[in-house]
Amino acid sequence: MTKLKYWNNDNKMKISYNWLKEYVDISVTPEKLAELFTMHSFEVESLTVQGKGLENVVVGEVLEKKKHPDADKLNLVKVKVNEGEPLEIVCGAPNIDVGQKVPVALLGAELPCGMKIEKRKVRGIYSCGMVCAEDELGLSDKHSEIIVLDKDSKIGMPAKDAMGLDDAIFEIAILPNRAHDLLSHMGVAREAGALTNAKLKIKNEKLRTETSNSSESLKVEIIDEDLCRRYSAAIVKGIEIKPSPKWLKKRLESVGVRSINNIVDITNYVMFYLGQPMHAFDADKLNGKIIVRKAKKGEKILALDDKEYELSENDLVIADEQKPIAIAGVMGGSETAVSDRTKNIIFESANFLGVNIRKTSQRLKLSSESSYRFEREIDPELTLQAIGMAIALTKELAGGEAIEPIVDAYLKPVSNKKISFDYGRVEKLLGISIAQEKAKEILEGLGFAVLQNGENMEVTVPTFRIDVERANDIIEEIARINGYENIPEVPSNVQMRSVKQDKEMILEKGMRLVMEGLGFTEAYNYSFLSERDINGMGLKKDDHYELQNPLSDDHRFLRTTLAFGLIKNAGLNSKYRDNFRIFEVGREYLMTGQDLPEERKVLAAILADKNAKTDLFYDLKGKVDVLLRKFGFEKAIYKEIQSPESFWHKGRSAEIAADGKIVGRLGEINPMTLNFFDAGCRAAYFELYVVDVVGLGRDEKRYKQINRLPSVQLDLAIVFDESIKWDDIRRIIMKADNALIRNVETFDVYRGKGLEKGKKSVAFRITYQAQDRTLKDEEAKAVQDKVVKELDKIGGKIRN
Repeated sequence: MTKLKYWNNDNKMKISYNWLKEYVDISVTPEKLAELFTMHSFEVESLTVQGKGLENVVVGEVLEKKKHPDADKLNLVKVKVNEGEPLEIVCGAPNIDVGQKVPVALLGAELPCGMKIEKRKVRGIYSCGMVCAEDELGLSDKHSEIIVLDKDSKIGMPAKDAMGLDDAIFEIAILPNRAHDLLSHMGVAREAGALTNAKLKIKNEKLRTETSNSSESLKVEIIDEDLCRRYSAAIVKGIEIKPSPKWLKKRLESVGVRSINNIVDITNYVMFYLGQPMHAFDADKLNGKIIVRKAKKGEKILALDDKEYELSENDLVIADEQKPIAIAGVMGGSETAVSDRTKNIIFESANFLGVNIRKTSQRLKLSSESSYRFEREIDPELTLQAIGMAIALTKELAGGEAIEPIVDAYLKPVSNKKISFDYGRVEKLLGISIAQEKAKEILEGLGFAVLQNGENMEVTVPTFRIDVERANDIIEEIARINGYENIPEVPSNVQMRSVKQDKEMILEKGMRLVMEGLGFTEAYNYSFLSERDINGMGLKKDDHYELQNPLSDDHRFLRTTLAFGLIKNAGLNSKYRDNFRIFEVGREYLMTGQDLPEERKVLAAILADKNAKTDLFYDLKGKVDVLLRKFGFEKAIYKEIQSPESFWHKGRSAEIAADGKIVGRLGEINPMTLNFFDAGCRAAYFELYVVDVVGLGRDEKRYKQINRLPSVQLDLAIVFDESIKWDDIRRIIMKADNALIRNVETFDVYRGKGLEKGKKSVAFRITYQAQDRTLKDEEAKAVQDKVVKELDKIGGKIRN
């Protein structure tokens, strides 16, 4: 299974590619469609192409199961995958049993989770394959049980075919201004049609449309009209509660929803299709008419999550004549829920004021797919269409009949807005000329009606586009579908005055330019993170400031290092790039023991490579040296971090010191950390503290004339204790004669035969050069002898 990651956003929704194709003739691949969405409509956070990566996973049948002789929680199973001998596999799943059809990863398989299947011993017994759980196949995070396939699955067939993995799933991030229409497959299909010049395929099914203020069996009263703008309901009698058909289960599973029963699944299906939340009540459990009102003081309700909630007088509820039966727009009540014994149901399809639903949801700390949509406002014209579709599906899947008309309380109907403007305004605002006919085609593809009268354009805005209120909004729609990339860059004809910049700003700008010159791409990450992120980095939650009112659980804590975002970037980018370089300039928030953190400006970067053949530590160190030299530091000193955080690779991390002060850190990232964030690569990371670099930087650059006199190079091999650091060795050598020693560099470190345990031989080359004369070999040799004597003081002996 292939996952292409883009970026993070909380307002997420899953969209099925196959489901979209039911409503629009899509002529492009999922990958191309994801690119079009991202460039023109909304952020595609990830694209999961099902089935990829499962080429060596087949259907097997469990023939035999017995306990592992040396492990209580492990079983030895024999699994038939072809006509040959069955495979013997060690399996720890508690639900495995004889006769099951299961997905089996064969030897050599490389799974989406990053695992490569090899023949290996498990507690002394060879395992020749693996029976897979959902997380190992990239289907979910579930790991406690293996997947059990349908009994009619054929042995040896590809497991992806047996599991119906023929779809592509987009995880999209919708901003609140487009939540009105894009939190549905129909809304996204409309966008796909506009972007690919394809027409929507609206099904011409005959839906129930006859309405009434009340019916014989159902009456509705709206008391708080400002909080409930429309309430549509219908009673369906004589239904049979049973499991949903396979096609409906598959549709819901594709968007991450678990199938419950045919009636509940119908309400969820309609919501993900149209964007209109629905609810079904057991009609026989209601007492009298349905009343939409505010809760009474001290009123309580047992919700579908089996928790009791105490309501406030500002909460809107759906009630019968005795008690609340649902928290309006948030969650239904348990007492009137549909059960296996339900025979008659009432479908609810309503429209509530988003602000009120949001306040109720936040106060109760209770959210749902319904509240998620209602909080962002949705089109009140959807309620009747949703009811009609639910009735039709119920008749097909549950055998019920809706004899009475739909009860529709619609007190203040909305109407389509009409916006007129001079088309010449488009070019004035965008700076480019777009043919009027093309603009008309774009708008009609998005569901707008367009009437042209010369240069005047009258646009009728559909009710589902609540965000479009004026001419500039219309022009924005034309521009985004036409493509912002088609708007040329034109310098502004404005007189500009120079702005005095401080030293830190100049340094920061210069650092960005140097990093770009070194081949790095700049990233912009959130300053917030989740508890899961903290655990994944091996850090402590108590060392991070927690927000009192976070936007979501993913944004609950302030970061203490930019490594959080860049390592997550590495995980996202490693799915489709073999190597990459990313940097970021941002702030870290360090604990002070006070109410507010210490904010530290940091330049950080990550260098990643799937097929690294060299030491990434030294590759990145070279980049850091270039960066520091650019800003006046000729030689940075690298010291081993004594107690590095667990996300650093032990033994491959160092502090960066310049002019005697620690200005940053550098090292490789722990492979376990990379694996946690799904990064299939090696990576090295550094961070520089901008303020410290500013404080040590030199304003004036100093130039020295090139020494044209010849130099002498002599080599030495000295045996040291393992504990002696190269930095100490180099410093002693340079002090031996500052006037004649120009440079010293190591070219070999040897350990092994011929040396005592705990010893190492360091070979280095010393360059000697005088400023005023040609240096004689005898002079260089004399200094070299002095070097040997100085190194002898720290236990260094010439290697024989």
